[in-house]
Amino acid sequence: MADVDIDTWVSTLAIIGAMFALYFTLRRELKSDLGEFRAEVGREFAKLEGRVNTLDDRVYALAVGMRPVIDEAERRAAKH
Repeated sequence: MADVDIDTWVSTLAIIGAMFALYFTLRRELKSDLGEFRAEVGREFAKLEGRVNTLDDRVYALAVGMRPVIDEAERRAAKH
């Protein structure tokens, strides 16, 4: 086995330490970004849900408003 001098060990440990630091820094940043992304998706979902409710209300109002016309058409069709 080849003898490894102290400089090699120090360099290896420094590289390993830098890799750990980079890993934990990236992990923290990704968690932060993921939290922001989830919050943004939640806000957009709430907006979409509000729009769907508005659309449901409009369709219901249209259906209720059309009911007399539909009833009249059914009465005319029944006479023929």
